[in-house]
Amino acid sequence: MPHFTVHDFRSTARTHMTALGVEPRVAERCLNHRLDCGVGVHNRCGQFQQRRRTLEAWGQLLPRLPVAPMEASLQAASAVRRALQQSAKAWRRLADQPGAKDRVASKC
Repeated sequence: MPHFTVHDFRSTARTHMTALGVEPRVAERCLNHRLDCGVGVHNRCGQFQQRRRTLEAWGQLLPRLPVAPMEASLQAASAVRRALQQSAKAWRRLADQPGAKDRVASKC
């Protein structure tokens, strides 16, 4: 698994949510995806209860999934750690840019 990224977790989660029968709009909100502009701008309902139930169901599914052999698991963990470090560096660079806090606040 040499090219594993944090985004692979998101793809896996979304795939599992589909398999669990989660409504597509709720699954997309679980990934913090914005919905189409017309609805996303005017609909302030965060669907928190549905998202919570979805993530709890996914959490119950994860331990039942087959486990990779130890070597593959260690390689995956190492790849995840590298991806998280790269992501953290990128966020720090973005946060250090002038006006970054204003841009984030305007999207919330």
